[in-house]
Amino acid sequence: MRASLMIVFNQPFVENIPKLEQLYRGRFPDLDYLVPFVPDSPHIFAVHCRSDIFQGYFAEVYPRIRNNPFSHFIFCADDLLLNPSLNAGNILGILNLKPGVGYIKEAIPLAHGFHNGWMHTMPAFAAISKAQYNGILPRPETAAQLIGRHGIPWVPINKEHLAKYQQTTTQPDGYTAELTGLVARFGDYYAYPLVYGYSDFIVVPAEAFNLFAHYCGLFASINLFVEVAVPTALLMSCNAVNTEAHINWEGTEYWDAQRIEKLQRFNYNLPSLLQSFESNQLYIHPVKLSQWRL
Repeated sequence: MRASLMIVFNQPFVENIPKLEQLYRGRFPDLDYLVPFVPDSPHIFAVHCRSDIFQGYFAEVYPRIRNNPFSHFIFCADDLLLNPSLNAGNILGILNLKPGVGYIKEAIPLAHGFHNGWMHTMPAFAAISKAQYNGILPRPETAAQLIGRHGIPWVPINKEHLAKYQQTTTQPDGYTAELTGLVARFGDYYAYPLVYGYSDFIVVPAEAFNLFAHYCGLFASINLFVEVAVPTALLMSCNAVNTEAHINWEGTEYWDAQRIEKLQRFNYNLPSLLQSFESNQLYIHPVKLSQWRL
């Protein structure tokens, strides 16, 4: 097996590429970049989607890389710093990936987002409701079967979901009213089987890439938020997908103020941060490389 590493940019910060080359080229010889709104150049593939629907990148780049001799394509955000012990020779083993098996941190039924007030829950269901199923997306029953083979149930939405969401969401009241109307019209059948999860580090096996790219393109066309689109497309296209539950490693996301403060103690010295990695720490995110010194 052979892995390609592709760094995914949300914005055209090509100034960070020299640092990424220093960080990764020696460990991942097959290294390329997906960069929006810039011309193609050696190792840079130009893509043309907004950052909130960057699943469109994968649909756009697939025809240009499908004939490459890789078993897996690793997609990693440009502000995600991989453990320095990881390389092309060991990363597939660490992620417990065999031919045909993909990877994502997690995949959670989107209906659960109603309970925690995740702001993208309602817009995701609304986007799906506005898409026509026949000939565009798999029917809900088919999608449920594809996702269900990974042990994730189809969770229909109901009035209890809506009531909880109304209490916790940061979305305007109009969104909840719109969804209430949709549920009244379509009932539980309306609840298209979607999952959500962190999508800044994924692995797509070559066998599934064609179908994965197809679903990503469809989901980009209806503006489905990326952290719904990517996990759903990956589960629908792969026969098997590993998550953190299948490995002994886990990534670290520094979102809250306390964790961000921990990063600041390194005084933006990247070698010091690299030396701080724990043995089973898969990555740190986000690390804005433009702020850090090598």
